[in-house]
Order: sequence, then C-alpha cells, then structure tokens
Amino acid sequence: MSDQIILAAGGVLWRINGSRELEIALIHRPRYNDWTLPKGKVDLGESLIQAAFREILEETNIKTRFGRYLGHVEYQVATGLKQVHYWSARAISPISDFIANEEVDEILWLSAKDAKQKLTRESDQRILEKFRALPPETSTLILLRHAKAISRSEWTGEDEDRPLAPLGDNQSHALANQLAPFAPDQIFTSDAVRCLNTVIPLGEKLSIKVKVDRDLSEYKFNKNEEKTLEKFKDLSKESVVIELPIVICSHNPILPIALKKLLKKSDLKIPNQNLEPGDAWVLTSYKKEIIQVDYLPVPKI
Repeated sequence: MSDQIILAAGGVLWRINGSRELEIALIHRPRYNDWTLPKGKVDLGESLIQAAFREILEETNIKTRFGRYLGHVEYQVATGLKQVHYWSARAISPISDFIANEEVDEILWLSAKDAKQKLTRESDQRILEKFRALPPETSTLILLRHAKAISRSEWTGEDEDRPLAPLGDNQSHALANQLAPFAPDQIFTSDAVRCLNTVIPLGEKLSIKVKVDRDLSEYKFNKNEEKTLEKFKDLSKESVVIELPIVICSHNPILPIALKKLLKKSDLKIPNQNLEPGDAWVLTSYKKEIIQVDYLPVPKI
C-alpha cells in the first residue's frame, strides 16, 4: 500500500427549509453507487478551504456560505491514505440550481437523522455528528493578520506606510480566494498600508468596500489599548446582530490580546498557534457566545 496522502475537502451542505427545519444535502455518485457528502480532491495550488468550496459548487451547482471547520477523516484507498477536510456550508442559492452530471446524478435534502442513516460511509456519519453537535445558524468573525510586509529595518518611512513585500502581495491575492467561501458582508482594516493592501483583493473579489478604521492600528492601540479592544468587541457584537461574517485585518501585537478579551467569558481555549503573516482565526458565535475558534493558515505560495 502506498504511503501517499491524498488531500480532499468538502462540507456539510445545509439549509433551513420553509418550515424552519434543518435539512442536509446528500449527493449520489453513480460511479460508486453511494450517498455521500459533497467533496473532492484538492487541486495543485489550492488551499483546503478553496477546494471544499469549489467541489461543493461543482457537484451541486449551489452557492454556499462557509462557517465553522468540522475536522477531517482518513481512510485507505487504492492509491494511498485519503484525508478529507470538511466545513459547514450553508446553501445561499436556490436548491433548484442543481443539474445532474456524470459525477453526481442526484441530490437529496433530508433531515439530519435521515441523512445520517442514508450516508454510505461511516466517516461521513461522524462528520455529520460533529456538525450536529453545535447549532447550525451561527455568525462568523475573522481576525486576520496582514500579509508579509517589508521589514521595519528595510523601511525608512513612517511605519504605517510600510508596504507589503512581494510575497505579501501574492499572499493578499491568495487570501481573497481563501476567505471568499465565508462570503463576508463587511471588511474592516487598520489604516496601515500593509493591512489595507492585504484585504483590497478580497474586497474587489466580493464587490465590498473596505472600511478603514484607525482604532484597529498599532498606533491607536499603543495610545489607548482599551479603545482598540472595545472596537473588536463592538465588531464581534455586530457580526452576531447582522448574522453575516465580518473580516478584521490588523496586527500581530493586537490580535492575540483582542482574542483573549473576546474569549474572556468563554470556556474555549485560545489556539496555541501564533499568527504568521496572512494567518487568521475564525470565530464562530451562537447568539452572543463564541462557541468555536479555528486557526486558518495563510495559503502556501
């Protein structure tokens, strides 16, 4: 048996129907004659979340808004060990958009209980149970560290004018694809050039005007830490009120402290990863409570 790891990604595609009942989408693959969650292999140059978003769209023709990460499963296939990563994916386009194709000839919308019984693979059933463990209708706040900037030692101007390095510029465009599956409604950024230029490609991709807020900057944080942290708290509350994702792009000295403050009344542990340039934390809230924090690494360039 090969030691090769085959990376794949997909999601639990769900909706709330007209009767306010949760329904899960399962697909039938004629090649395998099985009922499964939409998923597929990661293409060269894709991040896991990009692949998950693309595969769901290709297999169902349904647009989605991603939520929390649901973990991964592993199982042996003929060519090696297959590792499949999953996200919660809410349907935001009509389910009638589905068109049968060679890979998927049928889609079924079932209750969570019926979906679990219908799924062919036990590994898919485990992912569905992880999805059911927390409420489906949640809000998302993404705390993003700006992409790689020119080092302070190489820059002679004002620090807030320090631009992205060539790698950071490439990361900013990759981040537009990385974060688009969350379909954020608003994008906020520090007024530092390196932060603004990190999220401009995302704003352009989603046709959203980026909102510049000086309170999110290192300069303001150093002058009035509490005011900056209060801004993070306010935006976290706003994401819950509007029930739509919000992206905040800021700086490494600020983000860990802001996350700690946001989790002050939560039992959740702060992720032990340090945010490298372009990394993010994805916070999932139900009503006013943060119920999950996921680490999302910058796409590899």
